[in-house]
Amino acid sequence: MEEVQAFFARDWDDNRYFAINLIAATTGMRMGEIRALQLKSVFDDYIDVSVSWEKGAWFKRH
Repeated sequence: MEEVQAFFARDWDDNRYFAINLIAATTGMRMGEIRALQLKSVFDDYIDVSVSWEKGAWFKRH
C-alpha cells in the first residue's frame, strides 16, 4: 500500500498520465479500453466500457 501511495503522491509532468494510472488501478480497465474512453461514457458511479482501441483497428466494439 505504501508503494501505491508513493506512486500516486509524486509530481506528475502530465496529469493525463496520473488519470490513466488511477483509472487502471481502480477499475482494472486495460490500456486499449482507457485509450478509447470518451467523456460520454463516464458517469458518477460507473464507466461504460463498450469500445477499445487496437493498433491498426482503431476502435473495436465489445
